[in-house]
Amino acid sequence: MFRNLVISAALAISMAGNAYGAWADGEAAANTAGGEVLRQWGSKVGMSENVSQPATSGGTMKSFDGNTSFQMDLSCPSSNAFLSVLYGVGGGEISPLYVDQDMDFDAIIEQRFTSPVAVSGVCDNGIISCSAGTWTNCSYYTWTADANGYVSLASGSIYDLAGCSCINNSCGANLAVTAAEDILHKLGDGAVNAVRSKKPGMSVSSATVTGTSIEYFGLNPEGCDANSGGSLGASVGYYNPTDSTSLDIASSDAQSGTWYSTISSSVAASASTGSYVSCSVENIFTASTQDYQVTGSGAGTVCVEQDLLARIRTVDSTTYAIEINAPDYELGCANGWIALDTISVSGPVGNTSFSISVSGDCTFGNSINNQVDIAGGIGTCGSPSMRTLSYTYNYSISYQADTVSDYTNDECTPITAGCDLKSEEVDDVTTYRSFSPTGLLPVESCMAITTSLNTYNPCKSWWKADKVYYCPDNAEPYDLDTITERIVCVTESAADDSTTANLNYTDCTRDENGVLTYGANSTLLPNASDPPDCELWCKVKVPKTATEAALSGNQSQYQVDNSTYEEAYRLCGVDVACPYSPADGEILVVDCSCLDNFSSAAVALSAIDEMAKDLLCSSGTLQPPP
Repeated sequence: MFRNLVISAALAISMAGNAYGAWADGEAAANTAGGEVLRQWGSKVGMSENVSQPATSGGTMKSFDGNTSFQMDLSCPSSNAFLSVLYGVGGGEISPLYVDQDMDFDAIIEQRFTSPVAVSGVCDNGIISCSAGTWTNCSYYTWTADANGYVSLASGSIYDLAGCSCINNSCGANLAVTAAEDILHKLGDGAVNAVRSKKPGMSVSSATVTGTSIEYFGLNPEGCDANSGGSLGASVGYYNPTDSTSLDIASSDAQSGTWYSTISSSVAASASTGSYVSCSVENIFTASTQDYQVTGSGAGTVCVEQDLLARIRTVDSTTYAIEINAPDYELGCANGWIALDTISVSGPVGNTSFSISVSGDCTFGNSINNQVDIAGGIGTCGSPSMRTLSYTYNYSISYQADTVSDYTNDECTPITAGCDLKSEEVDDVTTYRSFSPTGLLPVESCMAITTSLNTYNPCKSWWKADKVYYCPDNAEPYDLDTITERIVCVTESAADDSTTANLNYTDCTRDENGVLTYGANSTLLPNASDPPDCELWCKVKVPKTATEAALSGNQSQYQVDNSTYEEAYRLCGVDVACPYSPADGEILVVDCSCLDNFSSAAVALSAIDEMAKDLLCSSGTLQPPP
């Protein structure tokens, strides 16, 4: 395996000309860099002095060669968890539910809120509590906060909540545990938003979930700015970043000769085997009041003795009749009310009008307006007598009615055939993440729509689903068969030539007709440095004061001088030097070498075994030492 890796690496970089020099330079540079890292970070003391202490307690960080330094401090005076949410689970419901708050960042909890009800569902801004294990007899609560930012729950209605999902056993087994992370974020985010509604200056730096609890960490921007040591405060820099890394990338992108540009502009980097499509499916309900008008006209004859009446009569809530009548003076007409037309409407009637023109010797007043179920005289003749009159009439009735639409607008089905659902947010509830269901589902919610005539309360199991699909394209996949074939040819034929320091191999390529051609090739293969036989260590004696104690006393009670030495083994640096300090009284026992202390370890273990046997009491009674 190692041989194949060396061969592949050698062929990949196609070394020629001054390649040997580049190889040697790279090896020397790697050894130098490794030595610098070991000198700075290669020991427990080095890690503490050069990394841990400057990072956590403030101090100077240095580059490995010591030429560059800067001040740093990863902590801010007021960076503590200011709000924590913790819950237990009982019978599938969340109970109890606690919210702990430390609003002054002194690491002391000033307020603990305990939910007065069990939680059956969680929302973006509140909770739902129902009869245990069911979705009935539900009560609704929203997160709220007082002037000090301390949170509690306020009773509300379903219309006050958004992005709700059921988490008790009526919607799935053990959701309060299996979906704990999503549930905690909903509970915590809702509580934090309530706090920020009263304390808009409060900032959240991070949130950490552990089991069934979540902690929100707040950052004091002023405290960080004061410690930043520069003219640009940390909070200002965060919101207005001038990241040199992004500038370096942009600069590299503009240089066509860089590795960054070569890779980013390659076919492999720019080609895509698929694309992501975003779409939504939405249940839409609308209602609005519209104005309508019904008109009509006609003609006919009527027997009139003296007077002619007209009316618009209500038949029922949606039907009206247009009628005329010539009252009977017992001269022979005997008409009664004659229906000229019947009109159907779907709302309350407003303005009405009826007009009629009659031929003959009678005088008529043309029309009646805005009269419903009231008969009005529209004409009279001079003296009673039977006469047949011809007439024409026109009418109009205005009314209002609601136009209601209830439909589903599906943008996804026409464009996602053959695609895989990657993520889905249904009414702000994450139901799909990374191509897998989360187990969460939204609960039914309702809305209130009021028009001039009615109030509607439509309810849906969900209203809007925002989806992201991954759709593979129809492009032909990369054909790597010829590359694989070529690699096999090279790796199986490669052989070292010790006389020329070359690597000889046989390459095989196919032309446009698929004909395979073999060719002998060689490339320079410098001798790689042999790896060391072992990791070099040294052995030193370090002065110490013996303070060991046992049943009979401590060592200072039995020795005139309790100063002694203990042996220590230390890793040698790349410069093969033992890191010990004669000035501190340390003595070099064995210099850097491949130490083998198995025999010493075996002797020590044997001695311990013999000591254990000596401690056994054959008489069964513990005896003091002689």
